[in-house]
Amino acid sequence: MAREDPNIGASEEEEPMNSLSGFAKMMSSPEPSGDSENCTSENSRPSENESLSFKRHKAKNTKICGVCGDRALGYNFNAVTCESCKAFFRRNAFKDKQIKCLFKGDCIIDLRTRRFCPACRIKKCFEIGMKRDMILDENERKARMAKVLQNRVKKTSVQSTPNADIKSEPLDPDEYRVLIIFNPDGNNLIDRELISNLQDKYINILKHYLEAQYSYEHAHEYFAAILDRLSELKSVGEEHSRILLQVNPCQIEPLMLEVLNLK
Repeated sequence: MAREDPNIGASEEEEPMNSLSGFAKMMSSPEPSGDSENCTSENSRPSENESLSFKRHKAKNTKICGVCGDRALGYNFNAVTCESCKAFFRRNAFKDKQIKCLFKGDCIIDLRTRRFCPACRIKKCFEIGMKRDMILDENERKARMAKVLQNRVKKTSVQSTPNADIKSEPLDPDEYRVLIIFNPDGNNLIDRELISNLQDKYINILKHYLEAQYSYEHAHEYFAAILDRLSELKSVGEEHSRILLQVNPCQIEPLMLEVLNLK
């Protein structure tokens, strides 16, 4: 009989077994008798509703390892597993052809027996959907951690940037005049081409200013957000125009007539 590699399937937190006889004995041991449950007083048992509520709460907040049934914290390699089975799969996912079952190939894998048969344990890992191609080597892990840290720095930078001011500050008269300059479609304009050229010039200045103040990625995000606000203001102006057409134009200030593009 081939000698099993002691390093395969052994977890750091698990104690090695002296022999395989313990496994065979454990697999053949009968289930504990239910006589002890009958000794419990009926008055000391929780009600059916309380038991059902507790089970639902426990099932909602507890994840179970799909391999051995131990408590799990989340997904590992595309399946819900405990930390022990996660480490086992990482070490042995590419050794499944080398590991052989010493029994019939259908060993029961649970919290007590998971360390006895690495072959059936790795087989069950694949059965619940664990994927070996999701295992990263050392270089890939370092690259992934570097990317995670980089994303955290970017997120912190975005949160600390006062970009919310774009949509919260009201406009003063000078800013309304800027809106007129940025609108080459006004009714009372004489030289539309000049206004259009000024518009392109100021847009380029704004773009270069944002690129000088922020990173390339954030500058383009803010640039698009500002242009979007200008487009929204134009839409608001058109809506207000329809409302103010019902009012006597003589009662509206000339600046607002120009901003709202009213004749």
